[in-house]
Amino acid sequence: MRVELVKNELILRKNKRERRNEKVYGLITILIPLVGFLVFSFVPMIISLWTSFQQPGDGNVRFEEMTFVGWNNFKFVLTDPRFWTAVGDTLLNCLVTPLCMVFGLIIAMLVSNPKLRGRTVFKAVFFLPYVCSIVATCSIWKMLLNPTFGPFNKILTSIGLGALDLNNPSQTMPIMIFLGVWSGVGFSIIMYSAALTNIDSGVVEASKVDGANAWQRFWNVTFPGVMPVSFFLLVTGIIGNLQDFTRFQILLPASSKRGVTIAYYLYDKLANTSPSTATISGAGIASAASWCLTILIIGISVIQFMANKKQGDSTK
Repeated sequence: MRVELVKNELILRKNKRERRNEKVYGLITILIPLVGFLVFSFVPMIISLWTSFQQPGDGNVRFEEMTFVGWNNFKFVLTDPRFWTAVGDTLLNCLVTPLCMVFGLIIAMLVSNPKLRGRTVFKAVFFLPYVCSIVATCSIWKMLLNPTFGPFNKILTSIGLGALDLNNPSQTMPIMIFLGVWSGVGFSIIMYSAALTNIDSGVVEASKVDGANAWQRFWNVTFPGVMPVSFFLLVTGIIGNLQDFTRFQILLPASSKRGVTIAYYLYDKLANTSPSTATISGAGIASAASWCLTILIIGISVIQFMANKKQGDSTK
């Protein structure tokens, strides 16, 4: 009897020790990303918010040489025509996401056909631009679209069509949207391909037996089945497009009249800080513009979630 009590007590101690270790491991697992968020995200956000109400002294961005100017930086940003041009081009750039979703779903449905040979190769070819370095792909496209010696323009001019020019304000955004779709559609294809495999084949077969045609099967079976993935792609894609910067910085000159996204705008304001332009540029203006972008992202994301919730309630 005593031996059994000792064994039970040892088991209880062991279980208690294991539960304590699990709590410690869980706490450490939580603290690592939390500390990372506080150090690399939250603290810089607070500093940026504080800086948005400051003005650099003589173009210097050191904190001790800044002076409080209230809402002046926000007033400048909101009354700057170049900022509103950047807002318009940024919102126009968001067309990349729905276009990627449409083409991604169409291509995913095509390559998901069991009768198609080499489906994995097709997926890899479409996905390759997404995993390649943005800097590398943009540098290649910049060479291909060069108005003087670019291969694409030589082909277009040889067949009597006009040359493409990124510096042409009427062509800048269409070209940038095309390049965004070209590089981003691969991710949509992979996500939709995974979603299509989760659709119950029995439901599809039942709809065929009921006499549903291809469009009816798509609209009533396939489309609802991929809605969660579509919402994920829409939200994350729009947020990414609103922060798009690298492609525009590499492909477009700083003097470009179009294609200046909000992220490019605030970068330009910060990079061009100098004693002669301290009153209209610098860290204060850039921080104010970044918070305007933050508010825009939050607003659009809230609208998307509200629309998705409303649609979900209506289908119940």
